Amino acid sequence: MGFVKTKPNKVVDFLHKTLSIKPNAVWKARDFSALALAAAGRNAYIETMNNDSMPNSDTLHYRIEQDTTVDTLREGFLELTRRQMRKLKGKHALVIIDYTYEQFFGKAKTAWVHGYKPAKGSRGCFKMLALSVVVGDERFFLYAKPVSLISDEALELLQALAYVEELGIRVRMVLIDRGFAASAENIAVLQDAGVKYLGLYPKRKNIKRIIQDMKRAYKNCKFRIKGVPTRLVIGKMSEEFAWVFVTNLPRREFLAYLRLYKRRWNIETGFRVHDEAQIRTKSIDIRVRFFLFLVALVLYNAWKKLGMPTSFKRFVIVQERGVINAKEQKPT
Repeated sequence: MGFVKTKPNKVVDFLHKTLSIKPNAVWKARDFSALALAAAGRNAYIETMNNDSMPNSDTLHYRIEQDTTVDTLREGFLELTRRQMRKLKGKHALVIIDYTYEQFFGKAKTAWVHGYKPAKGSRGCFKMLALSVVVGDERFFLYAKPVSLISDEALELLQALAYVEELGIRVRMVLIDRGFAASAENIAVLQDAGVKYLGLYPKRKNIKRIIQDMKRAYKNCKFRIKGVPTRLVIGKMSEEFAWVFVTNLPRREFLAYLRLYKRRWNIETGFRVHDEAQIRTKSIDIRVRFFLFLVALVLYNAWKKLGMPTSFKRFVIVQERGVINAKEQKPT
């Protein structure tokens, strides 16, 4: 396993940026890292990780609750990404923005649990916003934030784009899903920011009528979403199926739009890989949920930066063994 680097450990770096761990503390950052990596490598609930050589989940939860806020966790992750992504400054990137959902099976009411039920038996979900950039063959998560029931989605989008600009990355285009594209406020933010965008649009009643009345397989026309101007692009593949986009890109052949939009699936692939090392928890504290979500993103970015020397799952396991070996070599 010498082909997989284990130092420096980015999870330990993230822990140092977010938790206040005193020099004389019983449990060090590497100990909490071992706990998180053990759960990630097994795709398990962190509450089930019991080992005398590392802290238990209650200790980690306590540290998170005492030392962090949602904002400080986000800033810790952003600080880490700033350092990692310096080489992307000045480069053109596809920016891909999406939500991912963590199922919730409890009964407690909280402003962070949404009504969408992503899994059978779930009562709702925690919702995380994530932004990824694609530069050539390199893909990284740069920004993440939990979304509450009262979050201003357009403002969240604006802040995420502002961060990409702060990094000096040039936005070639923004690719969005139905949830973002259906909002007139989101489209207005993108228009005002002067960026090109392409988004899948939901097939509402008015869109279904347009598709039904189409005489040709392709339609590209001016369109408004609650008064906000955009372009509507429809590719009718059959009587049963059609692609529907909104965009401010110049008119082009339909397959060109489709090829561009398929690049958005890069982030969904990222989420699928991320979920291979998802650290599950029973906690309803959004800080705990967000902390563990960010740990998995840190691991994903580290794996990408090393050129994906092995499968992501194996990479996480090797990272865990590297932390354990480091612990055994250092006095407590």
